[in-house]
Amino acid sequence: MNHISVEALERAVTPVALPVYLSYYKVPAKLQFRSLRDREAMSHKISLVVDDEPSVRNFIRAVLQSDGFQTIEAENGFQALELMRKPGTGVDLLVSDIRMPLMDGITLACSVRAEFPAIPLILVSGHAEIEQVEHPDADFEFVQKPFLPATLLSKVKKVMRPKRTPSSE
Repeated sequence: MNHISVEALERAVTPVALPVYLSYYKVPAKLQFRSLRDREAMSHKISLVVDDEPSVRNFIRAVLQSDGFQTIEAENGFQALELMRKPGTGVDLLVSDIRMPLMDGITLACSVRAEFPAIPLILVSGHAEIEQVEHPDADFEFVQKPFLPATLLSKVKKVMRPKRTPSSE
């Protein structure tokens, strides 16, 4: 069992905030949206997870893998674009944090939209409500941090649906 112990020192006068992230998360079977057959069909789909926090990337990766995705990861927007431009990568879904060093998620999403217009995009942030107001007609989904696996999976299901065109109705 993992645990954290904290000792207070008598002379300590500076308050310290310690972020605690889940580094491993197994998605309960009841939260999985797809049947085993559908997950197997999704196993050829590749998701790219972009976040500067390794523990957040691990969490998102675990959720997406539970839905049948193969996942690759990047620490920032530049690294993500580099991976996407590699021949044979074939990314089918991009899930990215918004607030990252070097290249933020909005800039990454705009670059991806310009180069790879068909790739579904999901952006996550602790400040998503602010970002959505700044980009109300953006062609990507937002997920507010912190989020439950079911919340992310519902957005994945939404963006991975084939888009209806007037000729297909």
